[in-house]
Amino acid sequence: TYEYNDRLTIYASGLNITDETVRVYGKTKDLVLQAVQGGPRYDLAIRYKLF
Repeated sequence: TYEYNDRLTIYASGLNITDETVRVYGKTKDLVLQAVQGGPRYDLAIRYKLF
């Protein structure tokens, strides 16, 4: 988050930016319960206060 002044704020974030597969394991690494490849996600928001 970057606060430019009292009225303008800019927010940016990224999730899974290296495009890794997310795995959920059971008791051992040999037991994969779930594998999801959702890809990277980026968010950008700009907030401006009028009053």
